[in-house]
Amino acid sequence: MNYWAKNPVRTEQKRKRKLEEKYIKRIIELAENKPTSEMSSRRIAYIINKKLKDDGKKITIHKATICRILNKELGKPRKIKRTFFLSKENKKRRVEFCQKMLSRKIKGNQILFTDETAIDMGSYTNDSIRLSKENREKLRKGEKEAFDLINREEKKFEPKIMVAGGISSVGITDLIISEGTLNEFAYAQALLFYKDSYEKIKNQGKIDLYFEQDGASAHTSSSNKKLIDDLFGKIKLIQNPPNSPDRISN
Repeated sequence: MNYWAKNPVRTEQKRKRKLEEKYIKRIIELAENKPTSEMSSRRIAYIINKKLKDDGKKITIHKATICRILNKELGKPRKIKRTFFLSKENKKRRVEFCQKMLSRKIKGNQILFTDETAIDMGSYTNDSIRLSKENREKLRKGEKEAFDLINREEKKFEPKIMVAGGISSVGITDLIISEGTLNEFAYAQALLFYKDSYEKIKNQGKIDLYFEQDGASAHTSSSNKKLIDDLFGKIKLIQNPPNSPDRISN
């Protein structure tokens, strides 16, 4: 519908030229004979448009049309689920790790599992700046306030917030939130908070509790290894090789 006219006028758009059958067959061949990662709708559109140009056809085809044709002929595509990749070497290390735990009679209900994540607090639209009507007017007048607003310096690294926590069969830890980069210093502060919750859960369950973490770089620094030993006791399991999945302290 065209709304710029005084009275709305209904219009119907029709394709002037239809795609010939041989090009449709070529589209289906490209989609069927190549993996999805190699032959996307954008890539097929590029190949077909090049063929149309070479054949002297004054017509181009959009990737949306490619999808429509393929959906009609082959059915709607199914998304491939991404699964966690675990190499053979890491599988072997995990089995060895579990065997060490079993040999020392450490049970799953005795482990306090901990993990952290970093959340970006920056904007994904740094290149575009929205101005209010008032600021746009100031910009037209050349006022410095509006000029400084659109020429402000952007930070090289976006601010982040670290969220950390732990869970066990007995209870959960307090949620730890800290602003800044997720580095060894931030994790050292998190360990101090973990310690308080660790003692509460251990006393509540009246069990030998083991503190478990993964092998992130902030965890494996020499200063934090020593801090873990001081807070949660010496490492009872043999230290795992680099890129090992877990580290446990009692």
